[in-house]
Amino acid sequence: GRIIRVIARVYSGFPGASEGRRGRAQVPDLKPRKAPQQARSRATVEALLEGCARVLRERGLAGLNTNAIAARAGVGIGSLYEFFPNREAVLAARARERLGARRAEVAEGLEEALRRPEDEGLVFLLGLIVERVAAERNLFRALLREAPFLREIPETRRAIGDGCHRPSPRRRRRACRPRCGACRW
Repeated sequence: GRIIRVIARVYSGFPGASEGRRGRAQVPDLKPRKAPQQARSRATVEALLEGCARVLRERGLAGLNTNAIAARAGVGIGSLYEFFPNREAVLAARARERLGARRAEVAEGLEEALRRPEDEGLVFLLGLIVERVAAERNLFRALLREAPFLREIPETRRAIGDGCHRPSPRRRRRACRPRCGACRW
């Protein structure tokens, strides 16, 4: 009962999403303005991503803004806008980074789980996933509930929806648009 209610709440409409044409949520610009080329620029971007994580951890998505991110990162607001157009792009970059890391950790954990007896391997893998998600619960809360625009980045779709739905042979070349409620994004 409770698990089904939680799943239904996660997969039902996301409050606060502005509806655009044809009922789809408007997606803010999630692409960075430019990629850092030099070591100093990479360090600045890394500081901004870590600052985003700290603000998200301390204040949640409602308290996440570009000024707060820049202040926690210890850089000027101009440096943030040099690399990112808005707070959503910073959050999307952080999500891409962390989802990629989590995906790699779970892949390694899967290899370890397959070497163990069936029940023990399953418990190990589930424990690993729960531990990794709990370590960054505010980021994952933002991904699943508070920031519907993050559902549009491919890393989110891959990390959460892998293997959930297979497209029909007629639609093999197009992106999957699932019809079932369990995997609808």
